Amino acid sequence: MKIIAICAVLACVFIAEWVLSGGPSPKWAHTTSGPVLSGPAVAHGSVYVGSWDDKVYALDAATGIVRWTYTTGGHVFANPAVVDGIVYIGSYNKKLYALDATSGHLRWVYTTGAAIESTAAVAGGIVYFGSDDGKVYALDSDGHLRWSYSTAGNVSGLVVAGGMVYAGSWDDKVYALDAASGQLHWAYTTAAAVRSSPVVSGGIVFVGSWDDKLYALDAATGHPRWSYATGGHVSGPAVADGTVYFGSGDGMVYALDAATGRLRWRYDTNSRLYSSPTVGDGSVYIGSYDKRLYALNAATGQLRWTYTTGNDVESRPAVAGEIVYFGSDDDKVYALNAAVL
Repeated sequence: MKIIAICAVLACVFIAEWVLSGGPSPKWAHTTSGPVLSGPAVAHGSVYVGSWDDKVYALDAATGIVRWTYTTGGHVFANPAVVDGIVYIGSYNKKLYALDATSGHLRWVYTTGAAIESTAAVAGGIVYFGSDDGKVYALDSDGHLRWSYSTAGNVSGLVVAGGMVYAGSWDDKVYALDAASGQLHWAYTTAAAVRSSPVVSGGIVFVGSWDDKLYALDAATGHPRWSYATGGHVSGPAVADGTVYFGSGDGMVYALDAATGRLRWRYDTNSRLYSSPTVGDGSVYIGSYDKRLYALNAATGQLRWTYTTGNDVESRPAVAGEIVYFGSDDDKVYALNAAVL
């Protein structure tokens, strides 16, 4: 009883120190058996996430208690997509899984020719995703192939908008494909591999390349509106309120005017950034190779707080209410009270 009492006091002191320093209060952390590079998805009161221990996890969003796990045959790097009670997620064992969101039971599985790093997108009852075999796939809701399109490099990210599939490939190109047929509408060539997922907003496709640039392309034609050069590889962007946010391998978080590409602000973390940002409640959340998750004021770039984990943070955060969820290479999934008191 004395030990419990002492621990309770220490816990209270720990949380009080976080509040006084302006940092977040940890809600819970769940330890897996491998690095968590997958970005969580929050739905139905659960946090869904993959781990390099080959498993997909469903955790209670409030407590972190495991609701179910599903073991694949390879590392799970991809972010899950949760739509209509189904969790769609790819694995390094070349397979895309459709799992029941409540029970974790397998609905169906589809096998490609290589590892799957791409996050799936679901639109109009069709499941779209890319594979390291160089193809973009479109599957019916029962897992049967509708069409595929071959590029010359790994396809690690895509988005569906306005009846089109926009995909980046390691062959240095951004592709625009008809969502119904897979027919090519246009392709735009950058100077290096496109390893991030594009984002579409206001008729513009925003996408980062390993040529150290962020591109803004006309969604209908593929013609460049503008580009912005950084000092390192560019992560996947996020767009909110007319601003595009992204991280770079040069250690900077950038905020640009989405229409013009003009710099609004930048913040130097002094470490590489390969995590994609998430914007919520006036803050930009992004992970860094300095083991930290950063929360920045979305309007000004001013630091609100940081949270230090035990290893690099490559996972894209998810925000639900006042809680931010993310993974770390220290094998953990974290839930933090994002509101600074």
